[in-house]
Amino acid sequence: MFDVPMFFSCEDESLSANGVMNDGELSSRLGLPAIPTLSETKEVAQMSEVARFMGVKAVFLALATERSVEIIEEVKNIHLKSISKTKTPHLFLQTSIHHLMLTENLCNHYNTAAKIKPPLKSESTRTKLLKRVKRGEIELITSLQSAKSQAQKDLAFEEAAFGIDMIECFVPMCYTLFVKNERMNLSELSKILSLNPARALGFSEKGLIAEGYDADLILIDPKETCVMDNPDSPYNDWIFYGVVKEMFVEGKQCLGFYTHS
Repeated sequence: MFDVPMFFSCEDESLSANGVMNDGELSSRLGLPAIPTLSETKEVAQMSEVARFMGVKAVFLALATERSVEIIEEVKNIHLKSISKTKTPHLFLQTSIHHLMLTENLCNHYNTAAKIKPPLKSESTRTKLLKRVKRGEIELITSLQSAKSQAQKDLAFEEAAFGIDMIECFVPMCYTLFVKNERMNLSELSKILSLNPARALGFSEKGLIAEGYDADLILIDPKETCVMDNPDSPYNDWIFYGVVKEMFVEGKQCLGFYTHS
C-alpha cells in the first residue's frame, strides 16, 4: 500500500482563518486579513515527519515558501539509522508556475485577479523558489488551475474567490520562464513537466522520449508566441513563447489547441 503516493496540501486553517493574501507590509497597508507563512510550514513539518516515519512516497502540493522546502530537505537528509531502507521516504516537492512568475505586488489596488491560494509571495521568495527549482530541489510544477467566473472575481478583495485560469498557457509559460529566460534546456524542462510527475505517480513507462515508453507527446514551436489578451488576468499583455502545435496520446495524433498572435 505504501507504493501509492500520498498527497499533502499543507495549510493550517486555524492560522490562515479569513486571510486573503500574504502576511506582510502590503497586506498591512491595504488593511486586508493576511495568511501567515506559519500556516503552511507548520503543516509541512508535521506531514514530512509522518512521511518519514511511515517511509511512504509523498507529494507536497503547491508549496509557496522557502522554509517549507528547507524543512523537507532536512527530512530527506536525515540518516535513518533506526529505520530499514525499505521505509526510506520518497518526498516530492511541488510549487506553482504563478509563484515563480508573479509576486504579491499584483494584489496592490485590491486586484482580485492576483488572489490565489497559496497567496502570492514577495519577490525575494519568488527568486528563492526559482533557484530551488533550477537546483532540482523542487521537482514538480503545477498550473494551480482553478477557474473562477468574472462574477466570483468582480467583488471586494475579501469577498472575491481564490483562483486563476491559465491552464491553456501552462506549457508556454513554463517554456518562457525556464528556457527563454533562465536558459534551461528542453531536456531539463521535460524532466520537470513529464519525467518527475511520472516518477511521483509510479508510471514507469511514461515521462521520456525513449524506446519502451508510451508515446504521449506534445509538439511546440519555440519561436511562436501567444499574447494573453484578458484584462481580468494577472498576465494580461504578457507574451509567451513555445506555443503548443500538436499533441499525441499513445502515438495517436490529436488536434492542436492553441491559437497564436
